[in-house]
Amino acid sequence: MRASQAAGILLVDDDELFARSQERHLARARPVFVAYSVEEAKKYLKEPVRRWCGFIFDVVLGDGTGLELLEIVRRDHPGVPTLIMSGYDDHEPMNRAYLLGSVFVPKPFDTDTRERFLAEVAAFETGLDATLRAAVNDVRMRFGLSKTEAEILARSVLRVPVKEILEQCSIKYNTYSTHKRSIVRKVNVKTLNDVCRVVMTLAFAPPSFTPRRR
Repeated sequence: MRASQAAGILLVDDDELFARSQERHLARARPVFVAYSVEEAKKYLKEPVRRWCGFIFDVVLGDGTGLELLEIVRRDHPGVPTLIMSGYDDHEPMNRAYLLGSVFVPKPFDTDTRERFLAEVAAFETGLDATLRAAVNDVRMRFGLSKTEAEILARSVLRVPVKEILEQCSIKYNTYSTHKRSIVRKVNVKTLNDVCRVVMTLAFAPPSFTPRRR
């Protein structure tokens, strides 16, 4: 893979049926690479030309654990969104995942979980830090923004020029304008800048703050 190609998601699970099912869904948004063991995943991670925008690891694997992989990516790919999943009710791996800054979910996870993860991936690729990524994702889930709308919002928060937003999101200006109006309408404010201010408030306001629909 050339370095100029899109960053991908590494999905590691020794359940081939489940992994392939998730791959089909995830591949609609980003390139997906599937590994069925810790060793196979490590080979992917050692390839210097690969760029990663997300990691999904099962805890229990035939030759190790997803937590081992989580430690590696936290060291070598800090800030990249991660999702740890398990079909077992065990608090120890859950606590370790949280300590390493990862989301932990029961397996199999639902569509909402997958969409939240993809929204975080999209925000990560814009260069937002973790706090702002979480705020953009929060706005997306609260107000029902689409994936593309969330990507536009994330870039708008960073004051990315419209021309670059069009290129990065692979959309035309008319499509951008339609999404922009939709974002403003859903959040029920007057301008996209107002929505950006909602994101910034969520990111830096006290924990008790909750934006409401008007």
